[in-house]
Amino acid sequence: MLTVYQTVSTRVGSDDASYYLQETMEYYLNDHIALYDVASGELTTIYSVEDTFANPLDNYLEQPNSMTYGGCDCPTASDSLQVLDWSHMSAISEYDNDTDTSQSVYVASLRNINTVVAFYKDGSGLAWSISASAPTIESTLSFAATDMEFYDVHDAQLIKYDELLLMDDGNNRKDCTQVGFDDEVDCFTRAIKYKIDWETNIATVAWQFEFDVDSSATNTIETLDLASNRLGVADLTRLTDNVPAKRTYGSLLNATLALKLEKGGMPPPMTGVAAESARPQPPVVDGWGALSYALATRSYLVHLDISKIGRAHV
Repeated sequence: MLTVYQTVSTRVGSDDASYYLQETMEYYLNDHIALYDVASGELTTIYSVEDTFANPLDNYLEQPNSMTYGGCDCPTASDSLQVLDWSHMSAISEYDNDTDTSQSVYVASLRNINTVVAFYKDGSGLAWSISASAPTIESTLSFAATDMEFYDVHDAQLIKYDELLLMDDGNNRKDCTQVGFDDEVDCFTRAIKYKIDWETNIATVAWQFEFDVDSSATNTIETLDLASNRLGVADLTRLTDNVPAKRTYGSLLNATLALKLEKGGMPPPMTGVAAESARPQPPVVDGWGALSYALATRSYLVHLDISKIGRAHV
């Protein structure tokens, strides 16, 4: 089983690079890609982010909207340690290249440093990386435009050799301020797919979806207009435009629903009254129940009442 494995590293030196979140960083988490054998309980580490890519001392990057300190009880320490969660590997996926196995990779989402990094599965090291935190964080790929950059990435997957699909959570986006759940400014979340040109090493947005929280956060499935905020029915422009429809904070869960639908393929568009009556209507549910129903049935008429959920952030 592919898994994230974390160890605690100790700061070496006393320069400014050790000062994070208004305090001196003594310890930080080092994320690893690892394989866990469920039967034997044996854990094999494959790659270390600190050793093979980036670390908080050599690549000083502070992101207060996502980085945190947390308590860690270690067998070798008498007291609980306060450890900086710097890179925060939120997901690992793998891509097997059937035509050239040397290009098969592990793809890691490094949430706190706004980076996706790929390592060769044959153990030969870094394959490529793409980051909104460049040049502090190495980015071998670049974005075609600045508004295509992602932040606080989740669930990055290379679904084809030249197509990268991920969740852009948006917490660290430029000028994003978060006074409260309903008071975000210039913050939004989107499911997004990039087309990668390996000749130029440029990533361009091919598809994205951002949920309009203003018109849905306080409503339920019974009161929402079925002609709005829907995937694949009344308005496909929200799925194909390169610019988000509104600069408002979108629901991570709704964008996740869009992400799952994109990965599985969108249903054929249906229009008109007859098409609406032909569709199976989802049950009156909200929150996680709606998400579970949507993912189980691939329904794309379900709307989530995020006021019942709160903000999702993992």
